[in-house]
Amino acid sequence: MDDFEELKIEVVDKKKIVRPLFRDHGHELNVTNSYLMSQGDRSKAVAADYVVATGELFLCAKRALEENRVVTIFGKGKIG
Repeated sequence: MDDFEELKIEVVDKKKIVRPLFRDHGHELNVTNSYLMSQGDRSKAVAADYVVATGELFLCAKRALEENRVVTIFGKGKIG
């Protein structure tokens, strides 16, 4: 993904480029959900463990792309 503007998918000999009409960083939805939660709406709340796991998954995917290698995630904090 290139700055939330273009997504390139390459699988062996097949290539696909997706360019949405508008770039969506997700900021508006995050601000809206944070405001609703501050007003008592907990329907969008998630557990802290989920947030940590999502961050670890993102960082592992980033590492795989930057190093152009396969990264295996075995569990909490265990990366191969």
